[in-house]
Amino acid sequence: SCVAVIEGCTDTTALNYNEFANTDDGSCQFDETGDCDLPVAFDGNTGSNMTVMLTTAFITSLDATDENAYLVALTDSGLVVGSEAVYGVSQTTLAVWGDDSQTLELDGASANEAVSFQLVNGTDLYDVVMPAAVNFVGNAVVPQLAAAQLTLVCESSTI
Repeated sequence: SCVAVIEGCTDTTALNYNEFANTDDGSCQFDETGDCDLPVAFDGNTGSNMTVMLTTAFITSLDATDENAYLVALTDSGLVVGSEAVYGVSQTTLAVWGDDSQTLELDGASANEAVSFQLVNGTDLYDVVMPAAVNFVGNAVVPQLAAAQLTLVCESSTI
């Protein structure tokens, strides 16, 4: 019996996947831009928060180039617990919201929980390492007096 050889891209994750191909010809093309899954800015008030002071040295290090750029605060589970616009300002504060003990849902950071940060700069997403670690403590103030360290997570191309 004879089987027809149909060459093409056989990788189902490729942009040009050929469902009829039974022999991979090395032509597969992949989306190299890796569209970013951008965290949405925080909208709410849980009644309990702490303040992260973002000084000039910190803001300058972000190099925010998009007029809608913002910094988000995240819990280990990825819950957004605060955000602040960072374009065109020399210093600002970011409120990190704590869990509201009056409700059953987890809607903020828990006591002493580590808080991480990301910068949304247009369609680009960066992990931001703060100069001073942030763990949630109600009513605390944590000043960021030095430059942040940024690592590109993904960048989306605009077409």
